[in-house]
Amino acid sequence: MTVNWVFDLDNTLYHPETGMLPVINEAFVQFYMQKLGVGRATAVHMIEIYAGFQPRPEGFEDPFDTFPAEEFIPTFPSHEFERLKPCFQTHELLALLPGKKAVYTNAINWLAHSSMTKLELLPHFDYVNDMGTRKGVFKHHAAAVESLLKQTEFEPSKSIMVEDSTHNLKVAKDFGFTTVLVHAEASEPYIDYCYPDLVSFLQDAVNDKMMYEQAA
Repeated sequence: MTVNWVFDLDNTLYHPETGMLPVINEAFVQFYMQKLGVGRATAVHMIEIYAGFQPRPEGFEDPFDTFPAEEFIPTFPSHEFERLKPCFQTHELLALLPGKKAVYTNAINWLAHSSMTKLELLPHFDYVNDMGTRKGVFKHHAAAVESLLKQTEFEPSKSIMVEDSTHNLKVAKDFGFTTVLVHAEASEPYIDYCYPDLVSFLQDAVNDKMMYEQAA
């Protein structure tokens, strides 16, 4: 039975120890501050509301109809991509996984492709589902999973999602995915497997086939 694989990007396909995700988050905070002329606390709060992590106050208006990526990109400290290095083991093991593979990320298109290019991962993946693909919908919303399924035509019952975020996996489980948490520990019932790192998971998936046997 062929199984499909869905991988988060930030802190999943590369290790949290790179410190790359905090750099990305800080870049967005700085952009909001400069673009909208607000203080740091206000910028952080606005981003959390926009992402759906905080309740939306009555009368709150999104600061952008569509996030102005073309204005954000020149402000990003591109030298920070040097934090990302290709991992030979990750490359070797991804190449051995059967089935289609997708990257599923909250990054904007430019950030996703820049990171994957630096990691030399693009050749391993058939699809990239990013914020542009989903028109700004974050992954902890059901509409994001629906976008992924429409783009890839994956069957959730024959698909495995690998993430570092429990709330993203909860939504995936509701759709029927087999769920794998990496770089973290958790005991929530919607998480099928936990691994300390991506390579450990990939080794089991390739050598023992336990993951895609369950999904099949």
